[in-house]
Amino acid sequence: MAWQIIVRLSLDADGNSAVRNKVAPFFTNMGLHQRSRRTGTWESYEIEDMQKACSGLRKVTRVLENPGVRLDHLWVYIAKAHKRNCLPINLSAFLATKWRSPKS
Repeated sequence: MAWQIIVRLSLDADGNSAVRNKVAPFFTNMGLHQRSRRTGTWESYEIEDMQKACSGLRKVTRVLENPGVRLDHLWVYIAKAHKRNCLPINLSAFLATKWRSPKS
């Protein structure tokens, strides 16, 4: 079974990116790729090895628990992977061409 994993990480006072550079290899080894440097978002829609992913997340949290690290937020989303754009064709067509916002 494949899993979708999205991680968003924000650090305060990491001017030289020391902490970010330390956790980046853990995300890469988990099979995640960086979606945005600005928001610190890493994701994948096809993670097969959940044990490897959980091990990587444990390594990340160990780095973040160090006293000198100033974490703003860490968001982790894990769910069964679904194919992208998997809406039924008729619903997709409806949303794309016929939906109109309600009139006031």
